[in-house]
Amino acid sequence: MKSTLFRLVLAASCVLSSLAAQSTATYTFTNSAGTYTPITGGEVLESGPSPLPLTDTFYSARAIGFEFPFGAGPTGRWFTTLGISQNGWIKLGSDLPSSLTLQGFIASTATTSVYGVAGCTANIASALATSEIRIETIGTAPSRICVIQWKDVGRVLSGVVSLNFNFQIRLHENGVIETAYGSFSVPTGTQTVGVGLKGNSTTDYRALTSTSTVASWIAPNQATTVGNTMYLSTTKLPDSGRTYRWTPAASPPAFVTVTTSPPAFIPAGGTTLITATIASVLPAATTFGTLSATCDVGTGTPVPMYDDATQGDLVAGDGIFSLTVTANPTVGTTYTLPCTITDGVVSGTASASLNVYTVANDVPSGAIPVVTGTNGPFDNNNTLTLTHPNYGNPLSPSPTLGDCTTIGSRDVFFTYSPTCNGTFSATTCGGDNVNLPGELTDSVITVFLNGVAIACNDDADDTVLCGPSGYQSRLQNISMTSGQTYLIRVASFGSAATGTGTFNLVINYATAAKSLVGAPCNGLSLDGTLPVLGSTGTLTVAGGPASSLGLLAFSAGGSTGAPFNGCTLYLENSSINIVFVFNTDGVGGWSYTDLLPSDPALNCATIMLQAFTFGGTFAASNGLSYTFGT
Repeated sequence: MKSTLFRLVLAASCVLSSLAAQSTATYTFTNSAGTYTPITGGEVLESGPSPLPLTDTFYSARAIGFEFPFGAGPTGRWFTTLGISQNGWIKLGSDLPSSLTLQGFIASTATTSVYGVAGCTANIASALATSEIRIETIGTAPSRICVIQWKDVGRVLSGVVSLNFNFQIRLHENGVIETAYGSFSVPTGTQTVGVGLKGNSTTDYRALTSTSTVASWIAPNQATTVGNTMYLSTTKLPDSGRTYRWTPAASPPAFVTVTTSPPAFIPAGGTTLITATIASVLPAATTFGTLSATCDVGTGTPVPMYDDATQGDLVAGDGIFSLTVTANPTVGTTYTLPCTITDGVVSGTASASLNVYTVANDVPSGAIPVVTGTNGPFDNNNTLTLTHPNYGNPLSPSPTLGDCTTIGSRDVFFTYSPTCNGTFSATTCGGDNVNLPGELTDSVITVFLNGVAIACNDDADDTVLCGPSGYQSRLQNISMTSGQTYLIRVASFGSAATGTGTFNLVINYATAAKSLVGAPCNGLSLDGTLPVLGSTGTLTVAGGPASSLGLLAFSAGGSTGAPFNGCTLYLENSSINIVFVFNTDGVGGWSYTDLLPSDPALNCATIMLQAFTFGGTFAASNGLSYTFGT
């Protein structure tokens, strides 16, 4: 048994350096035409006409209606509230921006101009009788959308509102961000507005840009500097229904926001309590973590330091201690860690952070549904090493459970709901037999039904190499019943922090039944073995003329048979999918071997096969049928 061992070191330097990452860099931008659909419910924040001069109103602490993930990794955040600027942008969270004008929100260097979305930033006014700004959350979980809408608002030029805009910012529950545009009117001149995302810092942004002569709202460019803007003119306007979409990376924000007590002065020989309060939190079902405290004692003579759980002599600046948060933290929960300098003359400060490593399907309740065929890639990086009750018990080798002498660790969970009866297979083997960077090379796979393990495999126990290392997992002939939901656990071999990586989970139907549906005609017969979808099978023709042209035809679905030239044909001509042309050998036979594809169209289906020869006398085989599931 081989496994990869690595050490997971939580260091303050890693936490601090990761803060420099750009949260907006994880998004993929797409641009499409569509239909602009105004909202009519929710909360109306203002309605026009509003008097001039403008007040640059900011509407703070509006509920999103769900937990919205922005960005990924250590710079990502989850938000439940947002603020709305009259000037065409929103800021996630409940804190106020340093400036309420910020018509150039994306370009702003204000330290509080972070975590926001610009739909069409300008010096906007609700100047018409029909003008309004409103917010509404529509849809049902887990597909809710928080829509912020500016209707019939205009940009102020020389104290006069002469432009008319309609647009929305749309926050999807899955983290997708959209800016959508309705009707626009620019009677004269050229104007500039800001469109894009603002991340965790003044240099973290995704802005769109065009010029008065190049590009347009139909084909905007990605901005190269933070000050780039979109141009509006009589000929360069967003067409109604134009939608810009930013889709986040697969992994959601992986860190809980923590606020700490102010930096504490630690006199020689003194003690300070590091206090961390949870300010925001990931969805409760997937949140666990480690509270890491750092006592920075500056430079100079090394001083012994310890916390209440672990003692050790540490050099200056290297006092990193941790407290595992084993329950789901809630907003407002406070954790403390004592940090003591026992001797020496160096004093310093204390800080704390909560690092949360979370994968949605790290627990059975977050299992990801999978379908027949190749699913993934998935990974078990950042998963917890906790043993989950009822799903991590040691499984002894047995004819039912297979070879599972280890429970594994770093597990992730999936659900599979077949649409017919029969058997299925589940494997992490892959098909390239090459170790790829970051690949999970040693896995354990277990299938549960109603909380009871019904099959398990560590190293595939058949004669076919499973994966490039031979240590991945393959389960075959697992009994399945239509309407049941099977829980599949994929874990790495070993314990603690071993064996993380990416993998595909392949689900296939097995051949449930084979039948010969008629007698040979003129001695021609057809037989064969078709194994699990995605594996190799062989078909054999026998009893034909010694040397003859032949055809082997496949069709989808069964057939009752039809007479033809003294033989019975078991094919539906309207649904013949594949025809092979062959020549019989010197004794009237032919053999064909090929890979049966993992085609979802074969799920629960029956395929019919029939051979024909034309060596002077027409001959047809008995019909041969295979059913995948029943």
